[in-house]
Amino acid sequence: MDLGERIQEQRKKQNFTQDQLAEKLDVSRQAVSKWESGQSVPDVDKIVEMSGLFDVTTDYLLKGSEPPAPPHDNGIPIFNDMRPNPAKIMELFAAGLIAVGAFIGWMSIYISNDTASMIIFIIGAVLQIIGIIGIALRKKVFPGERLSKNVAILITWLLLITVVYCLIPRFLSFFIIFHANSLISFIAFILLGILATVIIHRRYKNK
Repeated sequence: MDLGERIQEQRKKQNFTQDQLAEKLDVSRQAVSKWESGQSVPDVDKIVEMSGLFDVTTDYLLKGSEPPAPPHDNGIPIFNDMRPNPAKIMELFAAGLIAVGAFIGWMSIYISNDTASMIIFIIGAVLQIIGIIGIALRKKVFPGERLSKNVAILITWLLLITVVYCLIPRFLSFFIIFHANSLISFIAFILLGILATVIIHRRYKNK
């Protein structure tokens, strides 16, 4: 049994499809297919990631030596998957700030008092800026951990809410068609969101 066959064997043991494994490793499904068929060999970092996903050693994937029994502590299995991932925690926290900021900004347009509306809008904008800075810092602190595709799509849609429903109606009022409650705003929001989602999906699929 060669490396590709062992990858396929372990993938099936975990009930992963090629698409699911590709998503977890941030590669394309074609890359996984080529690994399993022996047409190419994964990079060392991907082998290390797969060993963690499959709960086997890198020696087993590379050489075929028998995987060790899972570690136990007083008879209780220790599951590495249950350990918190700092990069994931950081990205979810940053996405949460952006989500709260988008909601606050959206609510601000329905406040009749101009001063209060602007203050609330600024609070929402500040939260979003902090969230964006958090995403940027995450990339520097955890260079080997790529931002989850689903989180990237979520953040994009949230920022579009701010642009289409908050910034344009508030600061570019001469675009009358982009009133916060207009059908044009809704259509623009949906079309831009779909376009951004397709672009993100393709970028992640090609890497």
